[in-house]
Amino acid sequence: MKLLTGIIPWLARGAAFLLVAGLFTRATGLRDSIRGFALIFYATPWPVLTVLAFVLAAYSLGRNHRARALALTLVFAGCAATWLQSSFVRAEPAPGGAAVRVVYWNAAHPVQRRAQRVRYLQTLHADVIAVGESNVYTSEIPQEWRDGFPGCALTPRAGFLLITPEEPVTIEKGRLADRGDYVIARVMAKERALTLLLVDFEIRLRENRVQPFARLDELIAAHRDEPLIVMGDFNTPRESVHFDSWRREMRESFASAGHGFAETWPLPLPVLSLDQMWLGGRWRAVRCKLGWSLQSDHRAIIADLAAP
Repeated sequence: MKLLTGIIPWLARGAAFLLVAGLFTRATGLRDSIRGFALIFYATPWPVLTVLAFVLAAYSLGRNHRARALALTLVFAGCAATWLQSSFVRAEPAPGGAAVRVVYWNAAHPVQRRAQRVRYLQTLHADVIAVGESNVYTSEIPQEWRDGFPGCALTPRAGFLLITPEEPVTIEKGRLADRGDYVIARVMAKERALTLLLVDFEIRLRENRVQPFARLDELIAAHRDEPLIVMGDFNTPRESVHFDSWRREMRESFASAGHGFAETWPLPLPVLSLDQMWLGGRWRAVRCKLGWSLQSDHRAIIADLAAP
C-alpha cells in the first residue's frame, strides 16, 4: 500500500505533463509539424486529454486542492467541448442517389478470424472493397475469400486485398519513402470508373512524415484529373498538419457525410482517426459511416459515393 501511495503522485505528475504538453501542441498550432512534438501530439488526442483532465480534477479534489480541482474541471470541460466539436459529425445525407458503395477496412493481419471477417464484409453490401493488412500476398487466395465473394475479382497487392466486380484495368504498387506501401488501381464498378490510391503507413512514431506525405502528394497530383479516391490506414490522425493541403482540394468522406465520432482505432474504445477516405475529382459522399466489428481493432469506412 505504501508503494502504491508513493507511485500515485508521480503518475499524477506524468499525467499533468502530458495534459499540458498536449494542449501546448494544439494551442500553438504546432501539432506534429516538429519531430519533437509529434510523439506528444499522437499520444494525446482530444479523448485522451479529456480523460486526463477529468482524472486530475478528481485526484486534486481528493487531495483537497479545491482551486486546482476547479481549474482542472474547467480544462476538462474545454477538452470535452473541443473533442465534440472536432470529432463528432452529424451530416445530413446528401440529396440524390449514390452510384457506388466503397469500403476500406484494415483487417489487422491474424488469419484465425478470416471467416468471421469475410462474413462481416458481406453484410456491408459494397461494390468495391479494399482490405488492408489482409495477410494475402500472393495469387493463392484463401478459400474463405473466394467462397465469400464468388464472381468477384480478388486482387492482392502489397498486403492489400482488392475486391471488385471485375479485374482492375491497371494496378501498380510502390513504397512511400520507405515508410509504407501504396497501391494504385483503376477499376470499374456499376459502369463507373474509379482510381483507387490505397495507403498503408508503417508505425514509426519517432520519424518525420514529411517524405511519405510528399510522395503521396506527387501521386495525387499525377491522378488529379481522374475520379480519385485515396483511402487507407495512415497511422496519422485526421487533425495532422500533413492533411492541411488535402483539405483545400479534397473532401474526407466521413467529415463531409458521416454521423457520429470520427475515431477509428483502437476498438473497442477508439481515440484516433487513423483510417480515412479522401475524395478527389468530382466524387462526393452521399452517406458515410464507420463500422463496428471486433474482428479487427480498426473500424471500417463505408461510403456511398455519388458519381462524378
